Amino acid sequence: MIAAALAAYVAVQIGISWWAARRTSSDTDYLVAGRRLGVLAVALSVFATWFGGETVLGSTATIAEEGLAGARAEPFGYALTLLLAALLIAAQFRKRGYVTLADFFRDRFGGRAEFLAAIVAIPTSLVWAAAQLLAMASLLSIATGLSVPVTLCAATALVILYTLLGGLLGDVVTDMVQGGILLIGLIVLLVVM
Repeated sequence: MIAAALAAYVAVQIGISWWAARRTSSDTDYLVAGRRLGVLAVALSVFATWFGGETVLGSTATIAEEGLAGARAEPFGYALTLLLAALLIAAQFRKRGYVTLADFFRDRFGGRAEFLAAIVAIPTSLVWAAAQLLAMASLLSIATGLSVPVTLCAATALVILYTLLGGLLGDVVTDMVQGGILLIGLIVLLVVM
């Protein structure tokens, strides 16, 4: 049953990415989903992205060790930061056509600042992505009995495949599915516990 559920999950993710790829006809479509994403899509994507496996597994362990004070950064601190960014910055970034935070630094402070912003963002993004992939691999390992290195390779291949295939639109729609699953799981946990 677990294998069937995992196979269905993978098929849905790849199907969504294939669907998104068919709706992508330009660089703007691929990189920023044609700048046509609605509030609900962005909100669910951000929720799934920031309240993903690393937060669910990592923050839970921290809170178990430190008590509720362990939740000061995740999820509450990050949620507040993202909300403020959405309210105060996002509209200006969209209006100016920025794709990355480094674009802002280029316009405001020049090319060297853009380079520095990118150099700082790359390793932090890689560490964050690695934490997400490790969380996914750990859950897959528990569910399937396969080793973590094997499930880590599978998880990484899946994420790369659906991201390369569907661009940002594929990523956002798969995030919406994952966010919905997360919300349902959290509600079930809230009721059961």
